Amino acid sequence: MRGIFILLLGIVSGVIATVMYVTLTDLPGEDAASNAGGGNARLSLDEDALARIYEQVLGPTLDPDTPLSVLVGVEDEGLLRITALVGPLGIEEEATLVLNPEVVEGELLLEVVEGTGSLAGGPEGMMEILQEVLRGQLSALAGGLPYRLVSITTRGGQITLEIAV
Repeated sequence: MRGIFILLLGIVSGVIATVMYVTLTDLPGEDAASNAGGGNARLSLDEDALARIYEQVLGPTLDPDTPLSVLVGVEDEGLLRITALVGPLGIEEEATLVLNPEVVEGELLLEVVEGTGSLAGGPEGMMEILQEVLRGQLSALAGGLPYRLVSITTRGGQITLEIAV
């Protein structure tokens, strides 16, 4: 009888220890943005959402009959890689842009790492367009209240911007 009691006590202790471990620590593969910067609101955008946003913003700057395709890559190293193809298939003009998003004094700053093409005023113009759109999204997230950007996380094809209102 004593042996069964010790066995049951061991099983119960193991279950309790496992539950405590799982609830008190991050699991492997869990998104690190879940506890990243101490802000109280987050904006997460995946590669497809960034591409659609960029297409909608760049579209009006072009002739309405000009085809536009945008591809965005969010790299785990923290860079955003944007490729815009403008024109009919086979004779497209390609514009590329690699951006490094940073938090500078509580604001989003996109730094141009490399860029080619003359679309929307070149790399600097393309960067400014995306930066203003993202800042507008953060302002809307804050409900128009003053906010401070506290962290930027790029992981798994997503960029997460965390603010403190």
